[in-house]
Amino acid sequence: MKISLSGAQAHSIRGTVKLPYSKSISNRLLMLRELCKHSFHIINLSDAADTVLLAQLLSKYKTTSVLDAANAGTVLRFMTALLAVSEGEWELTGSARMLQRPIAPLVDALKLLGAHIDYNGAIGFPPIKISGKKIDGGSVEIDAGSSSQFVSALLLIAPFLPSGMVLNLKGSSASAPYIDMTIALLRQFNVTVEVSDSAIHVQPGCNAPEIISVEPDWSSASYWYCAAALSPDAEIQLPGLSLKSTQGDCILASAYSHFGVETLENAHGITLRKSLPVSAGFSFDFSNCPDLFPAIAVSCAALGVEARLSGLKNLRIKESDRVEAVSEGLEKCGAHIAITGNHEMMIYNDTIMSTEDVLIRSYDDHRIAMAFAQLVWLSGNISIDDISVCTKSYPGFVKDMETMGAEINA
Repeated sequence: MKISLSGAQAHSIRGTVKLPYSKSISNRLLMLRELCKHSFHIINLSDAADTVLLAQLLSKYKTTSVLDAANAGTVLRFMTALLAVSEGEWELTGSARMLQRPIAPLVDALKLLGAHIDYNGAIGFPPIKISGKKIDGGSVEIDAGSSSQFVSALLLIAPFLPSGMVLNLKGSSASAPYIDMTIALLRQFNVTVEVSDSAIHVQPGCNAPEIISVEPDWSSASYWYCAAALSPDAEIQLPGLSLKSTQGDCILASAYSHFGVETLENAHGITLRKSLPVSAGFSFDFSNCPDLFPAIAVSCAALGVEARLSGLKNLRIKESDRVEAVSEGLEKCGAHIAITGNHEMMIYNDTIMSTEDVLIRSYDDHRIAMAFAQLVWLSGNISIDDISVCTKSYPGFVKDMETMGAEINA
């Protein structure tokens, strides 16, 4: 799929983008609504494919024995926890890529709490067979370094167990802001949550609000930060975003100041403006914000910023191996990349990026496709094998790109 610009459009990006609403918050609220049996109203529920899929599975799991989470990691992990504490029997499966993504830490923790879960294929991976039943709760340990989604899945069911849950965290938490988001949402439901350095204690009981609203998605803002950075002249309004968000990806504002993008907050949201100098070097740890890696890596290479990008270990088990997918795409465009044994990517500034006759493989990964699409603002053209994968998190992405001046042709 070819993405291109006219000569005039290549010099300026100006306009307003209405970002999708956070699928991370939406998915957690859908789970809480199902668990607390109270039909509170969710304003601005995400229309991302992952959220639509979760809503569908929640609507039919009581009458269906086989549930397919496709390529949605959050959906599969959250449903695993829900089904484990619900009466019934299910097989929970997913796409070919999902069957390669580990689930053992979550399954092991649930089994320690008394759940009945078996593997129907390779040990430690979906598909899994769940014989759900009522579980009392109690104390359990989990490796927090593998995925924040495992921790969040347990936290979401914890208030609905008679004894609550003490979740003992082993190792450093991966994507810790997503755990913080889950805790913040539980507290909005008047759940008592006590947090220490190595444990989270959740008391039983929940009091749902009548109405709760979902924020716009900061992860999706990363592509517009990248667009602003790669354009010589940009002013992009993103309504509804707040620098005080519970979403950890709001760190974008600080990160992109190194790439010349100023973030201005007002009563309506934020404005991105290309007005700052670009740093010669950049270092960033993605342990707490892995979804930002593709856009930031593309920005570094395209602007010739020498970069050391670390904390990439868990990126290898996302919708694609994002470390390899990003490295492959950047090298096709002429960038000089090195991957070290410490899960780090080095991007050197000794090459000139070119997208002529380059086809970027998305590997069916929405974040790869949307990040590389931003190269159009620098070079005037880029080809992505499948831009439709963006609907997983950002259904309006193609329309927004076209509104800003890009031409997208199959």
